[in-house]
Amino acid sequence: MTASPLYRAWVATALMAALFAMLFIPSLFLLRVFANPTEGFADLAYVVVALFAYAITVVVLIPATAHTLGRYIDRRTSTWPDLKAAMLFAGVAAMIGSLVAVPLTLDSGMGPLPFINYMLVPGLAAFGTRMLLPVALRVTAVRVSAIVIATAAAGVLAVLAIWNLTQNVA
Repeated sequence: MTASPLYRAWVATALMAALFAMLFIPSLFLLRVFANPTEGFADLAYVVVALFAYAITVVVLIPATAHTLGRYIDRRTSTWPDLKAAMLFAGVAAMIGSLVAVPLTLDSGMGPLPFINYMLVPGLAAFGTRMLLPVALRVTAVRVSAIVIATAAAGVLAVLAIWNLTQNVA
């Protein structure tokens, strides 16, 4: 029995949110590597922008893209090998992320960090989502794990944000 396109999109949404969180949150720790110590509040501003971008991505972009462009690409690549389809999904996610990454990379003074956060991370998450989708559709534990990880990641991100803000203010 094959899953309906709507069901596939919802499972992909949960997987993408979980994988995106598992990659995006640790990538914020790279801020200490790329931050300019003479810029007092630049790293704080970057974290605020990153938190806003994360929230918009998880709440709006991932579900909207999975149910529109994702379903279209999934339908067109249904006969492709999983690896080839996953590479296309990764490229599309990175291209969407470039709308944020390129201006921030050129203007933020954070070096390649915006490129990593907004192009590489979504691309890797989309690749992983497409590679895991066939397994997640067959195994309930994978679907449940994706939902739990995505929810836990939101809590971890909130704690990290509060910790980072209190460390910068103190």
